[in-house]
Amino acid sequence: MLKQRTIAKELSLKGIGLHTANKVNITFKPAEVDQGINFIRTDLPDRPFVKASVEYVLSSSSSPRRTSIGRDNIEIQTIEHLMAALAGAEVDNINIELDNSEVPGLDGSSLNFSEIINKAGIREQEKERRYYAIKEPISVEEDGSTIVALPASELK
Repeated sequence: MLKQRTIAKELSLKGIGLHTANKVNITFKPAEVDQGINFIRTDLPDRPFVKASVEYVLSSSSSPRRTSIGRDNIEIQTIEHLMAALAGAEVDNINIELDNSEVPGLDGSSLNFSEIINKAGIREQEKERRYYAIKEPISVEEDGSTIVALPASELK
């Protein structure tokens, strides 16, 4: 089994939100095992956080054309490119501090996020990574579009 991973050192960058045009400073910090991916709003009192989890995904009607998460009136917008970079680097645990409501758009892809993650380096942690397995077909249909996930012994 593979071990959980975090970044090896703290790094920061600045940018502008693609949808809000707000300036934002974002800092990536290593996190402990089993902590997951957490977005921390440093611009709000008590520095509240939102875990990057399906239970916190906001409806696209409130923030169209982007993936947003939130809880208790705290919102983090446009996380999809950063999440893709973290998935590509196989990062399980990280704290992401930002001083506005939207992740910077940068070049409009995951490239800049991947570069900063690579620059920070990856540190393997002592605990095994958790895996999810599809045991029966799952499908979702909306507005005439369908996506289906089927069980398989390998990713395909």
